[in-house]
Amino acid sequence: MERENKTKLIAKQLIVEKTSRNDLELKSYKSLIKGLGAMIIQNGLYGTLVFLKAKGENKTSKKHYHYVFEDIKHFLNEKGLFSNNDILEYLERTENLSEIQERVLELVNWYRRYVEIFISDED
Repeated sequence: MERENKTKLIAKQLIVEKTSRNDLELKSYKSLIKGLGAMIIQNGLYGTLVFLKAKGENKTSKKHYHYVFEDIKHFLNEKGLFSNNDILEYLERTENLSEIQERVLELVNWYRRYVEIFISDED
């Protein structure tokens, strides 16, 4: 229960922080988050992160990809599952990929709930 509560609080904090950003198109951010769980299940966590990083790198109109990538990194860091600078390199070498993916899917579950609450469809 404590693990879920911490995950819930991290997800809420990440979403609330984004609602005040001027450089983020909230509708695109919300849409990406709503499909994130399926993307991870379909492509795996590593494949999803590679996609998010590639789409979000140095593209001002695609910041939502960058922010979701960074949010997942932040979450894993907060949970003590990752402490390296390069998440992709870490995931290539870890033997705990399935556990890490399961934890990220827990985050995505709360992430999706909070994005529905804090970001309206009109944004």
